[in-house]
Amino acid sequence: MYNDRRSFLNRTLLVLDAALSYGVYEGCVAVWLGIIRQDSDNIATNIWMGLVFTLIKIISLTLMGLYDSRVHKRLRRQFMIIGESCILETAIVSTFLILSHGGLFSRGVLLSFLAVSAFMTCLLHFLVLRMLLRFGSSHTQIRHILVVGTGKLAREFAANLESHRREVLGEEHVIEGFIGVNPHCKPYLGGIDSLDGLLDTNTMDEVVAALDVEEAGEMIHVIRACERTGTKVSIIPYYNDVMPSNPSIEAVGTSKLINLRSNPLDNLGKAMVKRSFDVVASILLIILLSPVLLILALGTRLSSPGPILFRQERVGKYKKNFVMFKFRSMRVNDRENTAWSTAEDRRKTRFGSFMRKFSLDELPQLFNVVRGDMSLIGPRPEIPFFVERFKDTVPLYMVKHQVRPGMTGWAQVNGYRGDTSIVKRIEYDVWYIENWNIRLDLQILLMTLLGGFMNDEKGNPRRGGGRKKTKP
Repeated sequence: MYNDRRSFLNRTLLVLDAALSYGVYEGCVAVWLGIIRQDSDNIATNIWMGLVFTLIKIISLTLMGLYDSRVHKRLRRQFMIIGESCILETAIVSTFLILSHGGLFSRGVLLSFLAVSAFMTCLLHFLVLRMLLRFGSSHTQIRHILVVGTGKLAREFAANLESHRREVLGEEHVIEGFIGVNPHCKPYLGGIDSLDGLLDTNTMDEVVAALDVEEAGEMIHVIRACERTGTKVSIIPYYNDVMPSNPSIEAVGTSKLINLRSNPLDNLGKAMVKRSFDVVASILLIILLSPVLLILALGTRLSSPGPILFRQERVGKYKKNFVMFKFRSMRVNDRENTAWSTAEDRRKTRFGSFMRKFSLDELPQLFNVVRGDMSLIGPRPEIPFFVERFKDTVPLYMVKHQVRPGMTGWAQVNGYRGDTSIVKRIEYDVWYIENWNIRLDLQILLMTLLGGFMNDEKGNPRRGGGRKKTKP
């Protein structure tokens, strides 16, 4: 109902953003090098980079979901995405500067471009929205909706339509009435057998079929009646409560398959972006932290008899087992594969307690990330013993195995780690899987660096925890 207009608006904004970014870059070159620095020799060298950095900007905004038509984003949310994209662009630009030793590009041009383009992009989106609101207020097209169904789904749709009325500029959807078995749903226009007569009057622009499970047998009649009269029909499935907001549909011959658990990382391009980020970031961290890794290895060796690395089987992507690495923080024992550790666990060594306090024992998992067993960000992997224990008792527990497990995750930075509610942890993990984007990964990394690595193992999650409270 809304996606067509959103898609057109987002495509238009993408083109405008690209043109604006290129213009801002060339303006920064002219002002910084031509006027401030009076360095005309380097103007030609820097001008061609406008296309490169404009492309980087548009790709980062796209990856962060600014142009995603499936989800409505208010202006404030758009501003947040633009600002977060600027952080990602800064990291990419910094990499360019490091690799080029600062000799090929002007730092002043690049940094001024990032700041000015972020401000101008926000201003552009604000002006476009204001213009469309003004245009829409005087050119509103009213679309008349007939709801087939009078149960819970139909009432929910009516309430949602009212709360999202302003999401489609220049178009207003009005429910003319309901047909079904419950005459208390107002305005009530009769039973489902009155559908053909109502459609023949040519006053309905669209039919929304919101039939509960006991009425699902009427769906074929509803669809055929709409096709006979050329009326657009949309369907709210009776399993709406368990259906995610972005299912995928595949066709196998004449059979249509609705994938209820598709996720953004099923997209090859997005999966490549996440994997590339994992590999590059992990290798850089291994190099930068190599002195720390050596000190931790020596401390582990001296703390108690046993190996430096603790190798434990965990369940990863597609429910395949892998060996996860950690610095050994406990004395060698026979309960390592069947028991969680606690704050007062006597198996821990003194040095191991220090490492676990700051999650330093997890650092060898960087090698798991490089190998492809894990990701930097994702649901934490569990040992097979607990997977078997929880898969039949915790709702959606096995869904987390659709992606690579992570060194840190959305549940962990919100306090759900160690001996905490496994149900809440899975709710956070599933929300992360269904809503993944590169911006969310960067946010989780930042939250981890700002304290998410602290581990008291006492079960002290942040307040909140329902699916609706897990958004970043």
